[in-house]
Amino acid sequence: MDKILLTEKISSVFGLLIQCPLDDPLDTCPAIELRELSTEEKFKLVNEMSEEKLDKIIIHHKQCLREREKKLFDLNNT
Repeated sequence: MDKILLTEKISSVFGLLIQCPLDDPLDTCPAIELRELSTEEKFKLVNEMSEEKLDKIIIHHKQCLREREKKLFDLNNT
């Protein structure tokens, strides 16, 4: 895998470990418990994650964001 892409994945997941972009993570969020770690622990953890684990978190986030934005859009257009 391209090193730049892996670096971008690490950066994206680190950001998701800091905070949910919608400020209200669902119970199904794979990062919810990891947000309780210290910044140093999050940094170490995300840099040790397999690319498969990084992908899993990113895919979950994108699907969740898409579904929640759709619900908000539908509510605003009714």
